[in-house]
Amino acid sequence: MDIIIVDDSRISREKIRINLEKNGYNDLMLLNSAVELFDFLDIEDVLSSDRTIDLILMDIVMPDIDGIEALRRLKKIERYSHTPVIMITGITDMDTLKEAFEAGAMDYITKPIHEIELLMRVKSALALKSEMDRRLMLTLQLEEANAQLKQIAIIDALTNIPNRRQFDEILHRELERAKRYKRPISLIMADIDFFKLYNDHYGHLGGDNCLKQVAAVISKETQRKTDMPARYGGEEFAIVLPETDAAGANNLAERIKNKLIKKQILHEKSPIAGHVTMSFGIASVIPNSATKPEGLICLADNALYTAKENGRNRIELFN
Repeated sequence: MDIIIVDDSRISREKIRINLEKNGYNDLMLLNSAVELFDFLDIEDVLSSDRTIDLILMDIVMPDIDGIEALRRLKKIERYSHTPVIMITGITDMDTLKEAFEAGAMDYITKPIHEIELLMRVKSALALKSEMDRRLMLTLQLEEANAQLKQIAIIDALTNIPNRRQFDEILHRELERAKRYKRPISLIMADIDFFKLYNDHYGHLGGDNCLKQVAAVISKETQRKTDMPARYGGEEFAIVLPETDAAGANNLAERIKNKLIKKQILHEKSPIAGHVTMSFGIASVIPNSATKPEGLICLADNALYTAKENGRNRIELFN
């Protein structure tokens, strides 16, 4: 438990130290000015990022930087903005005390220092700091849990790529952006060929493993941060490609198709190859105000249907 005592009076500092140490508060730092305080805090930031200051006792009247001005500066430093500060003062002027509280003081102690008053106020401040730390920890834990829940809500649990919900949201957002700036956008719909035969032969665990491998290939080849691959449903995948024309979308589909062939995922029941293949349908547009997400999906789906009708393991582009 770290307590800093800032007072330009050596006698005052020592009296506070003796009273605190006598009552079990041993982690004390004694400083004689606000300048020393900020120098010390700067060193702490560099050397000990995990260490916390639990309480600062600071005199109001000091040379160079007075206690109230030091308090204002302290509260602007994020790391110490919630550190409780008790002002030490020989001044009982209400305007000065009001100014100290407005600057962020938690409490004050009048000089000469009385042991019982000092201990009561220190104990109260530390208890409040402990409660603030506890609540902050709970808040951070809640934020982390919410972030994890949000991630779970948008990521497909099996393939670890975005799910249909996230796909719908991103497609809508990127289509609106493309409309606004009159820029091209492409959508690839891709389907694993003869996946039902694969599942029937290798079982659902084998099918799940196949989906994971295919998703990994798609994800690896979709390199731009703005591009988004997703599991659309079952064995079908989708890729949203902002700022991409038909040629760019076709190049990506070719890379995925060829990498999948190179990977040689065994598919003994495929009528067209001894390994897993995919068919691709591409829709590429510069959208207008009437273009809807479902319309773009329909165009890409029709192209995918054509690819299947024409023998599978191929790419078809909606024209």
